[in-house]
Amino acid sequence: MVEKLMSTADLAEVLHVKAETVRRMRWDGSGPRFIRRGKRAWYDPADVRAWIESQKRRSTSEPTPKAA
Repeated sequence: MVEKLMSTADLAEVLHVKAETVRRMRWDGSGPRFIRRGKRAWYDPADVRAWIESQKRRSTSEPTPKAA
């Protein structure tokens, strides 16, 4: 079954940030992968889960991952 794609607003709500932060993350490549349909960006929930998992750290001394 295909999951419903998430909008920028949906992702912002999940991440507890403003939509502008999600747009900046998309622009600079630091956020999850996205799908462009016309002028809108959509996020596959599986990609969002994978990105969140990749952000986990055990210590503040661990480096932040670079955007892929």
